[in-house]
Amino acid sequence: MTKVEVCPDCQKWHQVKEAVLLKNTALYAYDEAGRKFMELFKFVGDTRVMTLVKKELRQELLKYQKRGFVLCPLPSSKASLRKREFETIPTLLEQCHVPAVSLLEHIGSGKKQSEKTRQERLQLKQPFKVK
Repeated sequence: MTKVEVCPDCQKWHQVKEAVLLKNTALYAYDEAGRKFMELFKFVGDTRVMTLVKKELRQELLKYQKRGFVLCPLPSSKASLRKREFETIPTLLEQCHVPAVSLLEHIGSGKKQSEKTRQERLQLKQPFKVK
């Protein structure tokens, strides 16, 4: 995916007048290799795969921090945390040496996001609250 392309999901969001999608940047295409990477990192817990992306990810994230943005990772559910034994996004940020602030708590329940259809995800109640 080139930088000028808009992914199909973002195109759908732009059609919804009430939607607030400020910016969504994908560094990599979510193709078979991307799915395998996420599976190894999130579900197998293999943090070694981070060496493949951490330099580029760090460069991109630091651009936002230089502009005054504060990175606030979305926490995992308690069930996912028990199974995985680590928080994915904070771990990713730590490995990239990028500071972040833990402001949110996961309060959602039920099936994991990855087990839900797009329609089910869109109809969810907010699964996070401010600490």
